[in-house]
Amino acid sequence: MGDGQRYETEWYGLRIVIEERPEHFQVFIYDPGECEVLYTAERMSIDAAKLAAVDWVATAHFGPSNDLKPATLAWQNG
Repeated sequence: MGDGQRYETEWYGLRIVIEERPEHFQVFIYDPGECEVLYTAERMSIDAAKLAAVDWVATAHFGPSNDLKPATLAWQNG
């Protein structure tokens, strides 16, 4: 990962990790119970990465018509 920031949170039993890379932010969504990566994405900003992660989890749990926002999660910077 290098010297970039790492952001993590858990939501609805899924682990969301965003890692800063030299030219983008990498999103990973894990199912810790199944030891499986469910989703990955690359975005150009941390806000876009968080939005992609929240959108994927919210859509998976609530369907495409939801109004959840990244700010509703408690992100840990590690």
